[in-house]
Amino acid sequence: MYRILTEAGIISPKKHRAAKERAKHPSRPRRQGFGELVQIDASIHNWFGAALHGAIDDAAGTVMGLWLGKGETLRGYYEMMWQILGKHGIPEALYGDRESIFYFKRLSGKEQTVGRNVHANFKRMCRQLGIELITTSCSQAKGRIERLWGAFQSRLMSELRLKGMKTIEEANRYLPEFTADYSRRFAAKPDMEKSLFAPAPSPKDIDFYLSTEFQRVTDNGSSFAFQGKSPKSPAGRNTSPAPTIHGESSSSRRKRGRNKLPDNDKTRLPPYHFPR
Repeated sequence: MYRILTEAGIISPKKHRAAKERAKHPSRPRRQGFGELVQIDASIHNWFGAALHGAIDDAAGTVMGLWLGKGETLRGYYEMMWQILGKHGIPEALYGDRESIFYFKRLSGKEQTVGRNVHANFKRMCRQLGIELITTSCSQAKGRIERLWGAFQSRLMSELRLKGMKTIEEANRYLPEFTADYSRRFAAKPDMEKSLFAPAPSPKDIDFYLSTEFQRVTDNGSSFAFQGKSPKSPAGRNTSPAPTIHGESSSSRRKRGRNKLPDNDKTRLPPYHFPR
């Protein structure tokens, strides 16, 4: 296709950098094992006015998950993580930028708010699952997913137009099919044959991990205020209600490592409308 277009005098709109420019950011060799490192990011483009959250395995180049949401949000990354955990398992490490969702700076008591506490939840989820979270302020350091966005901004948009899709909901239903086809065609074979993903948690346990934890203090009657309601804490002490992306809630006080799943006790709380 490139040769045909070039012979017809049609020049590619994507300029290729000179070798001197490429030398400023030498390429890093791929990781050896599938699941050893997963690069994550979000692309702000003409995706129906939304942000495309995605993940790609560093060793194989397999697209691990995609999710469209209104803006780069914790909800978008949690939906993406649901796909990774449910289909592949727990990776050894995630590599993202220094977005506030990943990179949490401890604030003083006066500066601390419930809204800002939300941004610590992704890091908390990684800690509970035993996933190393690596952040960088250099986009070239995670060039694999940056190049993926370059391909998707032309290829994926063309696919969505050809299929007549006009809404975020329609696109999200199609993305798993697109992801599987893209990975089948372009993924490479990693050097290490054995997968480094830890066994996948159950759907109930994934809900536990992909939650937004809030700190609450119980009163003398073991109740605590949450979203205009006063549910009771099962332990009769300070608790951390943790609404999930599917609307359920749990009181979480445990911290579990990789491969150790929670024996969580569910507390019935009012449905939580996760910010989109």
